[in-house]
Amino acid sequence: MYLPSAGSTVPADKAADHAELVRCEPAGEVEHVGEVLEGELLDETASAEVEAQLRGQRMTKLRERSAAGAVELAHRTGSYVREHHPSREQVGKAGKAAGGWLGRHLTYLLRGFGYTVRGWWRWVQVVEHREEQHAHSPVRAGKAELVIQHRSYRLIASLIIVAILAGSAYFAGHLIPWWAWTAAGLVLTGGPWQAGRPAPVSTEGTITDDGEELVVFPLSDAHNANQTMECLRRALLSIGVPVKPLAANQRPWGWEVIVQLVGGAGKKPAHVIAKIEELETAIDVRQNGLLVQPHADRRARMTLRCIESDPFAKMPPLPVYKPGSRSIADRIPVALRMDAHEVGMSPQATHAIILAASGGGKSTLIRILVDGLGAANDVVLWDIDPSGVGQEAQAGLFALRALSPDDCEAALRYGVAIAEARTRLLGRLGMGDEWQPSPAHPALVIVLDEFPRLTKAGKDLAVALLRVARKAGVVLIFASQSAKKDSLGDSVAAEVAFKAGGPGLAAYQSRLLFGENCIGEGWNPGAFKPKRAGRVNDAGTFFFEGLTEGDEPIPARVLFLSNAEAKSRAHRYLQADRPTLDTGTLRAAGLSANQLCLQTTDLDALAAQRRAHEQDADQLPEPLQQLVDYLDADLDDDGREFVPTSELVEELGLTAKKLALEMKRFGLMAKPTWITTESGEKRQERGYRMADVRAAIDRAHADLDRRVTPEP
Repeated sequence: MYLPSAGSTVPADKAADHAELVRCEPAGEVEHVGEVLEGELLDETASAEVEAQLRGQRMTKLRERSAAGAVELAHRTGSYVREHHPSREQVGKAGKAAGGWLGRHLTYLLRGFGYTVRGWWRWVQVVEHREEQHAHSPVRAGKAELVIQHRSYRLIASLIIVAILAGSAYFAGHLIPWWAWTAAGLVLTGGPWQAGRPAPVSTEGTITDDGEELVVFPLSDAHNANQTMECLRRALLSIGVPVKPLAANQRPWGWEVIVQLVGGAGKKPAHVIAKIEELETAIDVRQNGLLVQPHADRRARMTLRCIESDPFAKMPPLPVYKPGSRSIADRIPVALRMDAHEVGMSPQATHAIILAASGGGKSTLIRILVDGLGAANDVVLWDIDPSGVGQEAQAGLFALRALSPDDCEAALRYGVAIAEARTRLLGRLGMGDEWQPSPAHPALVIVLDEFPRLTKAGKDLAVALLRVARKAGVVLIFASQSAKKDSLGDSVAAEVAFKAGGPGLAAYQSRLLFGENCIGEGWNPGAFKPKRAGRVNDAGTFFFEGLTEGDEPIPARVLFLSNAEAKSRAHRYLQADRPTLDTGTLRAAGLSANQLCLQTTDLDALAAQRRAHEQDADQLPEPLQQLVDYLDADLDDDGREFVPTSELVEELGLTAKKLALEMKRFGLMAKPTWITTESGEKRQERGYRMADVRAAIDRAHADLDRRVTPEP
């Protein structure tokens, strides 16, 4: 038996034995035998004995070894007999790789030339025919604009490459003709066109439109009307609202885009308004930077206003009035609307209500109305404010100032008597159906601020005055920082023509002003923030109804009139003779001139301010106070027993998660409860039991008392 050494070859007659040994022999045994017999031919007489001994050892070791050891043996032993690949195979591989590289690059060069020619030709086609092909379709025009923009960049890049190579050929000499350099340039310019081909993109941030994958891009990437319409079309499509853009107009503050909902999609403008935050994120504008205005004459159309800068950066000044030159019928400019139109109102026979949270700009709007009425020669002004403050800067313009709850109640009683008396005088004076104000028979305008602080009798008198005052030449201007259903509701808001809703209103308060569907129609003053901690925010931004220019849900900023300027103008108006109520009205109402000169004393006004301050200090934390204002009479023992979470989310303008977190602070947890619907069916709904809400309110009031009342 012959055992080969490392690097030696195996004779043909021993190949079978060697293969068996390689397959079965443990590594250690081979090494041991190799040390003694390596390269030697055994004696014929001893070969049988040695071979038998080796076979016995091999079989014993084989039984003890595992399959893994046999595999390792084959691997290690194979290194002695492995044949090396011949050099020609390596050369063949290298040649094949070189041929593939050359073929690929020649293909790239040919494709580059093709891309260059095709890219230039397509660019010319799009530019020449974009007006003809896409004038009737803003959607296709928007896509074409984006294509032109991208292809233009690639065209410029390809022209630069051709120019550089052609110029190099001209100045480098005559070794290579210029046309060869130009041809090389045409080939190499295929790079920009190839780079501009659409590459596979992630589905994140994209939408599918008729099988085409489109990227939802921000408004800042749109540079003209068509691109802006395409930007909004894709953003709306990303929230499941397909539209057809109709027109886009650039404004100093951004873009105004008119779109039409695609018929049959089952969508309406309310769906867009409900997802306004998602749209603002998609086009990357500021908070409240996208406003939606449904069209009243075309239900499928709406105007989207994209705000990129302050629309009220250039506010017009308030007009200067000559004392005694105006009438109550004259229009009073009050605000600048976002679409750059100045809007105003006419107070004649028109009650007004102004609602805004603290810091919302309510006082400025009142000053503007009083300023316009103070320059009129047919208006008598009364100032009624149960909180004890009143319109101090323009105090001289008011013939009566009631600044305590008791005085306010008395003044409202006088107002009711005057209104009832004038309804009896209309026919006698030949005025027809409505009082005709004049310097001899002036109108009475009552500025009633903070009307929720009136006494119960005072509120009843205010409501009674509303219902008889309009035709009697008596006008009420209501104003408040908050509104409950019992003090606003059907008894006030339904009787008022001019309405102004400012920043910070809850959703239910907006609905009390502008109607149940106001949010879906675009009337949403609660989206704006009042002044807080020195930050102006959106103070003075109102939605108006009852303007002389018509009713549209477009935000407007109130014209500015400071306290100092209002005081100076009021002093100038007093230089003209102020009108007084006619004696015929006073006699018919059973009132004397002295009664109508009511002026609350400073001591009573201070006491009213103190009570108002105590009431404010007794306000519960938000949104619990909003919950109390909304539920109002329902919190009584004879009120309803359950309020659904869905109702509170809608009416308070909070998300379900936000409401749950806020209510948890006061120990309130929404629980499933069986309720009976209007149709008589029973179903389970999550919400809050009124008993739990009352208990939470009592605990909150107790906490306030402990903080306010010092310990002895």
